[in-house]
Amino acid sequence: MSDTASIDCLVPESRSHAGWDGASADVTTSPGPHFERNCIEKFEWLAVNQPVELARLVLTQLQSDPVLLSQAAEAMALSRHSSLVTRVLLPLLQHSRPFVRESALLGLAPFLASSLEARDWVRTMAQTDASPGVREAAAEALMLL
Repeated sequence: MSDTASIDCLVPESRSHAGWDGASADVTTSPGPHFERNCIEKFEWLAVNQPVELARLVLTQLQSDPVLLSQAAEAMALSRHSSLVTRVLLPLLQHSRPFVRESALLGLAPFLASSLEARDWVRTMAQTDASPGVREAAAEALMLL
């Protein structure tokens, strides 16, 4: 899958997309929920069908866009490759944006039972993260074990 095909939700194929007005495909000014939903659906599809490709996107192209990075991180929960997900999402637990850290927690949650390192990180976050929302998400993830 090529780079543009992997994240084709970012660049509408035609002006027929709902909300698309022909303006720049800059995701920071994306034209509304339809546009965003397409990305979420694409990330979920990649998580199930091409998790290595999604991991590559998370580690490279999506680093510059916290919103898309968080969506992709959450979608990784649908993957069946716990070691890949853990390796890709653990660094996001230290991201400067709380919503990215929370999304990384949600993506990691299904794999906490199989990763002592991830559990240790989440336990620490539940007690010490600067964001109350992240602390709460971490505590909830631990309760599901």
